Amino acid sequence: NGLRELGKAATYTEAVSDIKENATTVVDGNASTIDRIGAGVSLASELLPVSVGYEKDRVNTLYNKEELDENKHKRP
Repeated sequence: NGLRELGKAATYTEAVSDIKENATTVVDGNASTIDRIGAGVSLASELLPVSVGYEKDRVNTLYNKEELDENKHKRP
């Protein structure tokens, strides 16, 4: 149990560190526009309740299901 809790604490600490780093980059006047946009997108994905990757997978799954349904009704 102790190792599991230590692992959770490390994951939490890493997430907070990433959020802090991204927030710093977003407001850094010396950071490039690309770096600031990338940090902003990363920050938004950390703060959103659902990840962007999850949503992309979900949309792809829906498109694939529609395609399968369309093909099911076609005659060979």
